[in-house]
Amino acid sequence: ATMEDLENQCEMTPERCEALVAGILKSMHKGLARDGEELKMLPSFVSKLDAYHGTFYALDLGGTNFRVLRVELNESEPDNVRIKNFVIDPQHMVGTGESLFEFLAACIHESIVSFGDERASLEEPVHLGFTFSFPCQQTSINAGTLLRWTKGFTATGVEGQEVVALLQDALRRLDVHVHVEAIVNDTVGTLMAHRRSDPRTVAGIILGTGTNGSYVEDLARFAKWPAAPAGRMCVNMEWGNFGRDPASRALLPLAAADAALDAASLNPGEQIFEKLVGGMYLGEAARRLFHQAADAGLALAGTPARIPDQALT
Repeated sequence: ATMEDLENQCEMTPERCEALVAGILKSMHKGLARDGEELKMLPSFVSKLDAYHGTFYALDLGGTNFRVLRVELNESEPDNVRIKNFVIDPQHMVGTGESLFEFLAACIHESIVSFGDERASLEEPVHLGFTFSFPCQQTSINAGTLLRWTKGFTATGVEGQEVVALLQDALRRLDVHVHVEAIVNDTVGTLMAHRRSDPRTVAGIILGTGTNGSYVEDLARFAKWPAAPAGRMCVNMEWGNFGRDPASRALLPLAAADAALDAASLNPGEQIFEKLVGGMYLGEAARRLFHQAADAGLALAGTPARIPDQALT
């Protein structure tokens, strides 16, 4: 192998980019037509696309860090946003779902007290929007079933369960007076947040711990949802899973190091596109690519042929 071989594996020429775009569009149409496709194309039930006003809380969960926000959305004055940041201990990510959601509920309570809204009651609870950045099959604006964990989460007892109910139950156990009004994917939240300043916004993209996209779709194209109402709705694509199918995977610039990273991951064969660009994977991808180059004699000339696995972590 030569450095040129490695560069050719990773290079995205204009022709490869055009083929990738065509492949993603084809997968989008498949996902709108039926369930079980690599791009899930999930309805968000966010169809009111005009501006909102009032005071709300938001819980943003999508990686190793999460936030609780108090947001005042004003009609004529600048919005007022207060944020409290938290770090999720790995034991909550891979432990039990009950432990994870009780931790989230405790952080929400801490934030409410910090922001001065501790007088909330059963009769007048705090209204909260839940940004849950994992693949969910929603049945309404405030009900969604987790299809599968991604981004290193494996908490038990959550996949296949309705996550708003899990959070609401945890809040109730801790006597925290909060009502979850909506659950959205972070891409949908990003799209809607920008529509406040530019109503022409039709897409939201996340490129962070993982990656995903959403856009505004005509519901008449939702062939797998024959009872869909008329109009438009934000659609959560779950595009990080592009590359699950062999035909799609052939369009991605995958090196041997990428295949090894996928095989060693918590979800081999899934989230292939996300593993190429998501922040959670870039460090490990770089380490494996460096190994690949060194093993082929393309880097670190004069050093031992094998770099210790613990190096470059």
